[in-house]
Amino acid sequence: MKLYWHEYNPWADSVVYVPAEELAEAIAGGTTYILDENRTVPYDAAFILERWFKRGPVDCYILPQPSGDHSVGARYGKEGSEYFSPYNQNPEKVIALLKKYGGKR
Repeated sequence: MKLYWHEYNPWADSVVYVPAEELAEAIAGGTTYILDENRTVPYDAAFILERWFKRGPVDCYILPQPSGDHSVGARYGKEGSEYFSPYNQNPEKVIALLKKYGGKR
C-alpha cells in the first residue's frame, strides 16, 4: 500500500493505514442521499470508492480511540490537507481491520 500524505497527517504517529477498498467495505451499509442530484443511493463500497478516488490518491486509515469507538479517515488533496472522516457504522468490521493491519485493539 503506497502512502501519499503521511507527512501531512497530524495523527501520523497514531493511525493504522489500511487499503481503501477494505476500509470502504468495512464502513459501507445502508443508503445515502445525494443532495445535488436529489436521489438516494446505496452507501456501498463502490459508491464510497468512486467518491474518494475522484479527488486523486488517498491514504485511508483508522485512528484508534481509547474509548474503542475508532475514527476512520481518508486523506487527499493537492497537499494532503483535506480529509474525509466518514461515520464508522460498523465498528466490529473496523476493529477487525485494525487488528489485521497492526493495531492493538
